[in-house]
Amino acid sequence: MRQDPTKEDLKFIEKMGNGETSIKYNESFTQADLIYKDEGKSLGIPFEWSDRDCLKEVSEGIENAMQSMKDNINDAKVFSRNMSTIEGLVDVIKLHLSKDDLFILREPAKSNYEKYLKNIGAE
Repeated sequence: MRQDPTKEDLKFIEKMGNGETSIKYNESFTQADLIYKDEGKSLGIPFEWSDRDCLKEVSEGIENAMQSMKDNINDAKVFSRNMSTIEGLVDVIKLHLSKDDLFILREPAKSNYEKYLKNIGAE
């Protein structure tokens, strides 16, 4: 998600099932996040991300984690935290790639997606 999850975000995620991917829109349908939930953890990215946006975010995350590991080479906790970050970035790539397989067929998902496209000028 674009920031730390809000109470509203957490309520939305709580309603999702494990292994479910969903789109969460803001109230005006001008922003959307692609959210994936699995075994109690969730991940969200901006729906409008291009491949370039995704790669930039992942690249920066890997660079920051690697630098932190180098700076704290003897600290096992820092190493573990940064390895978790890198593993999470793999999930970001997978979620981004899942957009290509996303089908929006049922209501209200279909009409919400159409509203979003209209409001961002992509229709």
